[in-house]
Amino acid sequence: MSNLSIHISPDFIPNSDQKIFLAISGGMDSVVLLHLLVEAKLHVHLLHVNYHLRGEDSIADEKLVRKLAEQNKIPLDVLDFPMKAHLAAQGGNLQNEARKIRYSFFHEKLAKEPNSLLFTAHHFDDQMETFFMHLSRKSGLVGLSCMAEKNGSHWRPLLSFTKPQLLAFALENQLEWREDVSNQDNKYLRNLWRNEWLPLLKNEIPSLEESVALLILTFQTERAALENQFLPKAAEIQEKHRWDFADFDTCSEEGKYLITKAMGWRFSELERLNELRLAGKSKFLEIQRLELEIWNNDDHFSFEIAGKLILPTFLTKSISSLPRSFSKNEYFADPLKIKGTLKMRFWREGDRIASLGMRGTQLISDIIKDAKVPSSEKKKVLVLEDEEKILWCVGLKIGRLGMADGGSLEIWRITVEGSPTKR
Repeated sequence: MSNLSIHISPDFIPNSDQKIFLAISGGMDSVVLLHLLVEAKLHVHLLHVNYHLRGEDSIADEKLVRKLAEQNKIPLDVLDFPMKAHLAAQGGNLQNEARKIRYSFFHEKLAKEPNSLLFTAHHFDDQMETFFMHLSRKSGLVGLSCMAEKNGSHWRPLLSFTKPQLLAFALENQLEWREDVSNQDNKYLRNLWRNEWLPLLKNEIPSLEESVALLILTFQTERAALENQFLPKAAEIQEKHRWDFADFDTCSEEGKYLITKAMGWRFSELERLNELRLAGKSKFLEIQRLELEIWNNDDHFSFEIAGKLILPTFLTKSISSLPRSFSKNEYFADPLKIKGTLKMRFWREGDRIASLGMRGTQLISDIIKDAKVPSSEKKKVLVLEDEEKILWCVGLKIGRLGMADGGSLEIWRITVEGSPTKR
C-alpha cells in the first residue's frame, strides 16, 4: 500500500458551497479524518450516535466528541438511541441494526441539506475485512467490489490508507481518541477477520494487501460496466412504475441488486421482492421507509406510493362523574394532572406508559406484542400524551398518571373518532 503521509486528496475537496457531514465515533479513524478536514478548512458538521450499549464508555465517547466539536468550533448533532430496548422489542443482529439506525440518522441530515456530503473514516483494513467477509458468503462481483471511495453523496477519503498508517499519523500529531473495547470481542464475524484470521493471512502472504487491492479495483471496474448496463433500467422502472416479469426473470441477481440499489432499496428488500414474484396475484409488499407498495399484477410488478397514515381526531368532553365500568377505548383524565396540551400521535420505539394497576412503566412495544397486534397494524397504534408523559395507548392500555379518580374536581372524557386512514 501507499507510503505517502496521510492527507485529503484533492479529489475529496468539495465545492465551497457543500457542507460535509462527518460521522464521528470518537475512535482513532474518525478523529484523524476530523483533523484533516479542519486543517483543510472545510465546512464540517459532526454527527455522532450514542447507542448507550457500553455504559460509562458510551458516555465518555460522546464527551470526547463534544469536546472536539467545541475545540474546533464545529456544529454537532448527537442521536441518543436506546439500542438495548430496540433489540428487545424488535430483535435482529446488533451490528446490522446499529448500522441501519446510524445511516437513517445520517441520511435524514443529508436530506435537509441539499448538495451536502457524508464523509466516513473507512480505511483499507476495513476494505480487506469486507472483501473476505463477502468472499466467505459467496458474494458475486458486486459484493467483491466492496466499498467505493465515492458512492453518490457518501465519500470515504481514507480508503486507500491502512490502519497502521492512520495510527502513526494520530500519534505524530498527538490526537486524542478513544478505543472501543467491543472491537476486540471475537463473537462478531468482522472482529474475527480483524483480530485473528487476517493477521494470520498477512503473516503467511506478505503481498496479500496489494493482491486484494488489485482484485477490488478489477471488480470495481467490472461493476461500473454493469451499472452502465442496468442503471437505465432502474430509471425506466421508476418512470413507468412497473417492472415486467419478462425483464425481471431474465435479469441476473447482480443486475437486480444494482437496479434496486439505485432505487434506494436494501438487499433484504430485494429478497422480499424475489419472494413476491413467487406469490399469488394481488399479493404485495410494503417498504415503509420509502413509502412504497409493490404489487404482483400477474405479469408485472406495479410500484405505488404508499398512502401516508392520517391521525384521527380525538374529542374531549367534560363530564360530572366517572362511569361504573371502563373501556380501553376511552380515557378519563383529571385536567389538574395534565401538563401542558394534549396530543395524539403514532407510537414509536422507546415509548413507555405507567399502566393502570401496575408499578413502574411498560414499553409500548411490549404491550403491542402481548396484544398480538398484526404486523400490518402495528404502525397504526396511537398514543395520547401531554408534555411530560404518555397517558393512553389507544385501545390497548390505560395510563394511571393522568387518570381521574373519585377525588377529581373535573373529569374529561376523551374518545377517538374513527381510525388512522391513508392519504
